[in-house]
Amino acid sequence: MNLRRRWPLLIGLVLGAAGGWLYWRLIGCTSGSCPIWTNPWIATGYGALLGVLLLSLLLPVRRASAGSDGANSGDSPANPAHAPNATTKER
Repeated sequence: MNLRRRWPLLIGLVLGAAGGWLYWRLIGCTSGSCPIWTNPWIATGYGALLGVLLLSLLLPVRRASAGSDGANSGDSPANPAHAPNATTKER
């Protein structure tokens, strides 16, 4: 896994975890009736998950270049020189 490409998601993970912990610490649930926000570990985990998901939605999608997969190598049917001619009929 290339860590350089994943650093924005790691930032989302850390910020989300911090946000989950802060939510537990400042707002939280003291009565115990809400299981997610009662435990600081669970609140931090959910915050980290939400941070990664939110940041992955906001980041632009990187697309592979056209020549990198070899699909346009000249042998593909997308090349008009190799495509069958629809107007000619076989005898």
